Amino acid sequence: MKAKISVMILTAMLISLLAVPASANAATYQSYLERGIKFICYSKDSVTWEGNSSRITSYDAWQSKSGFLINLNGVTQLNKSVSSVYFLNFKKTLLAGAVISGVTIGYSATVIDQIIITNWGARWWSYDI
Repeated sequence: MKAKISVMILTAMLISLLAVPASANAATYQSYLERGIKFICYSKDSVTWEGNSSRITSYDAWQSKSGFLINLNGVTQLNKSVSSVYFLNFKKTLLAGAVISGVTIGYSATVIDQIIITNWGARWWSYDI
């Protein structure tokens, strides 16, 4: 009886191992950078990506904000030719004053933060490049 149960358990384990998809070696990574004070001048730059042993298979990058003293200007991928390392720039404009008819009265500064991501999950942030 014990041998029969052992064979059934072993068979179930083998079947479950065979059901694993072939792309199981791909991994998902994420990183984010937060700056500022929420509800006044705050931004969050986020990226999620998947990579396998040879390249980054996909990524999704986005920005979010809180407050009225900041404008988000988008995300740009700099290098398109290397598939294992991506450079992404997150651009935003910090405001102090007002924008009237397209003219800024006061102060504005454009800030670019950059992340370097790799297919094996490493990441490096650079601030104010």
